[in-house]
Amino acid sequence: GARGAVSNAAGSEAPRVPPPGRPKGLLPHPKPQNPKTQPQNPQKPKTLSPLSPGLHRAPTLEAPLPIPGTVNISLPAQDTSGILNELRTRSETVFEANARFVDEHNRRVRNAATSATSAASGSARADGVASALAEGTSYSLSLNHFAHLTHEQWAAGMLGLKRSSTGGGGSSSAADAAATGGGRTQLGSAALGTYERVLTDDQLPANVDWRGTGADGPGVKDQACCGSCWAFAATGAMQAAWFKVTGQSVSFSEQQFLDCSWNFGNTGCGGGDVVPALKYLLQVGGVAAQEADYPYIGQNGFCRVPFIPSDRPDSASNTNSASNTTSASASSSSLSKAPPVARFSGFQRTPSRDEKALMEAVALHGPVAVGIDGGQATFRFYSEGIYHDPHCGQKLDALDHAVLLVGYGTTPEGVDYWLIKNSWSKYWGMDGYARITRKGNDCGVSTDAVLALASKVPPPGDGVEEEAEDDDREATATTTSTQQAF
Repeated sequence: GARGAVSNAAGSEAPRVPPPGRPKGLLPHPKPQNPKTQPQNPQKPKTLSPLSPGLHRAPTLEAPLPIPGTVNISLPAQDTSGILNELRTRSETVFEANARFVDEHNRRVRNAATSATSAASGSARADGVASALAEGTSYSLSLNHFAHLTHEQWAAGMLGLKRSSTGGGGSSSAADAAATGGGRTQLGSAALGTYERVLTDDQLPANVDWRGTGADGPGVKDQACCGSCWAFAATGAMQAAWFKVTGQSVSFSEQQFLDCSWNFGNTGCGGGDVVPALKYLLQVGGVAAQEADYPYIGQNGFCRVPFIPSDRPDSASNTNSASNTTSASASSSSLSKAPPVARFSGFQRTPSRDEKALMEAVALHGPVAVGIDGGQATFRFYSEGIYHDPHCGQKLDALDHAVLLVGYGTTPEGVDYWLIKNSWSKYWGMDGYARITRKGNDCGVSTDAVLALASKVPPPGDGVEEEAEDDDREATATTTSTQQAF
């Protein structure tokens, strides 16, 4: 019968009683039902297999995931004013604590700057901020849209780089397993290769900045309170590769990967990794939609793309076959009928901790998806400058956030840095971007980096592929001229 309704001996419905601690009047009124008209043996709804064509939903968790920003309060059910006051008090307390942290950091930076220009005492130079300033890696913090959250709430909603043992086969080589720490899901040697350098160190551009170009796509996006950073990093690398081959600036759908790559080890807003997302992409044949056709909603949803393995002999024709769609949604039907909007031939990983190889990959192929340790409070409130935190991890297990590496450079003072694009909106950092010191693989930028290889499939005799390859060889022509001033 209906949930919350119990029939007595006379066949009437017992009153619905709200659970203890819940205000009365919040339960919906059940619609009157005639027991005689209700089916005696209702059939269980048919569940579509995640691997079958048509709609399917992400696996249902036994318990709902905690929503960052919520507060559990034990107060009498009728005391609504007390609940509001408690929420207000806790929010103000968290905000004030974060404000003190930001002010203290900026004060130490100012004091260290004064000490660096004078005969500073030994204790002042022992300060971590002072030593960082002496190296030119000072940065400032500011309160942003995370200021009302505790560190735990913020981390639960914004740090989503998580690895799964179910996302693929074993490592393609022992060397690759050693470089990535082992246990990392792989696409296999045919799809995920190791990037090999073609330039000498002297041939590397001094500065690369892809911001504002077609390789940067639509610019900075906002993942909202959802651990989907891995999807934004993956689509960012794909958008860059597609632009390098076709000259088209696109905005691929992150929601497609959020909804549809569960069977490859990702868990939607619960976290995921770039590599399982790429494996899913190769299995279905390509990116099914741009963001305008499959918009981002910041939560797990129904997969609107039928699963049609790309290695099936009839996969090409199936992309245009109405038999592989369902009538559950007109929008999902239109997506399943259309061919992929972009195809990719494979992906490559730069050798772990090889900064020169990563610099070359960014210069020649465009932005690259990288994992970093983004869980430090200083990174949460980063505003501008060259970021450096001695507590930042470098090992694979320390990487908890995925971003897009869009360039690198050197300051006039001689400080080398990476340029990253985050997915925390333009209210974070330098309009959504940040500079991280290149010294010592800070925060693990070069530990695990993946770039995409696009493959445009033109009509026979079009010759676009050859022209695209020629354009790709000229990748470094504009990199040095696109550097922007901070």
